[in-house]
Amino acid sequence: MLLSDQETVRQAITEFSDYLHRQIDIRRNVEPVDDLLTGLIFAEDKGDKLSRQELLSMVFLLVTAGYETMVNFLANSILTLFDNRDQLCLLQKNIDNPVILKSAIEEMLRYNGPSHVTLPSWAFEDVKIRNKEIRKGNIVHAVLLAANRDPLVFDNPNQFDILRQPNKHI
Repeated sequence: MLLSDQETVRQAITEFSDYLHRQIDIRRNVEPVDDLLTGLIFAEDKGDKLSRQELLSMVFLLVTAGYETMVNFLANSILTLFDNRDQLCLLQKNIDNPVILKSAIEEMLRYNGPSHVTLPSWAFEDVKIRNKEIRKGNIVHAVLLAANRDPLVFDNPNQFDILRQPNKHI
């Protein structure tokens, strides 16, 4: 029997939920290990009060949000390095230097990070920012890519420079 896409997704979510329930029970009652799930369970046990459903929701959020963010970061970083061969060569020559590697990662996050725009927010009151008025109730998106290319914050903001210091990106 072939399953529809929706049924396949529903089945996968159910199987993953069942797996997580088993893992929660094992870590709580049999053998805790030093991992994120155990940390969340113990936080629940120590009064931070995550219900089982909240715990499951948190794990789903971490898996999905963490996956998408990392995939986007890796893809954007590879593209950026291929578009900036001089910086790719510099990174390759210094790949064992943790200072340069950290600086390169920070610059990849600034220059073409995994998220370019935030989810929508709504203004709770009228505000004025740099002569622009935002009215109460207006939808507002923070454009992270633009903020990370702000010439008031970064010298040569449209240049990809893995040695950029300081690099106070968002």
